[in-house]
Amino acid sequence: MPIPSSLSRSADAAVRKLADFGHTHPTLFIAAAVAGVTLPPTLLAVFRAAARSYHGYLDVGRGGIPHNIVGWMVQGLGQLIAIRDPLATLPFEKPSRAVLARYGDGGRQSYLETDLLPRAGAEGAAGAGLDKATRKQAGRPIIPAYVAPQRQISQKGEPATRKDQDAFLQSLAAANPDILDIRPSQLEGNETPALFAKQGLKLGTPFWSLSSQAARGPVEIVHTHAEGSTHMIFSLQDALRVVQNGWGERHLLAGSRGATIPLTYLIVYAPRDDVELMVWKTLALASVRFCVGGVELNEGKQ
Repeated sequence: MPIPSSLSRSADAAVRKLADFGHTHPTLFIAAAVAGVTLPPTLLAVFRAAARSYHGYLDVGRGGIPHNIVGWMVQGLGQLIAIRDPLATLPFEKPSRAVLARYGDGGRQSYLETDLLPRAGAEGAAGAGLDKATRKQAGRPIIPAYVAPQRQISQKGEPATRKDQDAFLQSLAAANPDILDIRPSQLEGNETPALFAKQGLKLGTPFWSLSSQAARGPVEIVHTHAEGSTHMIFSLQDALRVVQNGWGERHLLAGSRGATIPLTYLIVYAPRDDVELMVWKTLALASVRFCVGGVELNEGKQ
């Protein structure tokens, strides 16, 4: 079928104009040509990377934000203010004046009653105790770099251990009814049970006050995830020990200037055996002691 003469003339005119543009604006012409060749593959690569990220987000599981594309986009915006190194401990070792004012003298103390976790920088620690109290030999679990939900996807705990964790938190609340209780997590949603201090130290908003540790009220201290990892709040000294000894790391918004999550808000890795469960209980107790301001606690069932 022959091409209509009108269409042929239009195409010829367009080619001539394009050639004229190339002669008069060679730089723009070359840039447009390169973009025309490279942009489609680039967009395709971006789309594929976004699709992988989205499917990875769904695989992590449910958390405190929608488990759909809206939640994925929300956590993507959170990446703009996220910290870059969740294993960095310098903020615990050399906290800013604002952090010191917020945490008070208690922030410098350790609330770990045993030597199961050696103090940061301690020398001559007992070899056997240190071996049992670090996870460095096994390496840290894999935690995808999503702002929320923060989960580990390797080295998960067993369902029976997960039940022991919940039972321990329940026993703590039952043993200290005037101080602690169990209620749905405000951070995780989905009816995830969490241990709250009825009058705990507030370290940020909306769940912690920005003013100082003197402001008190209900505070979410600990909640555990399906795979056995746990979010806890520690003193500066204990947070340092937890990260350095390989038992946990910072939340990606912990201490971020654009967020309201306390600096010492850590994810504690899932215990995988009885020894690690014992360490986990020690850490949970330290977290509770700090958050209630050092009030004496009944330790519940071990």
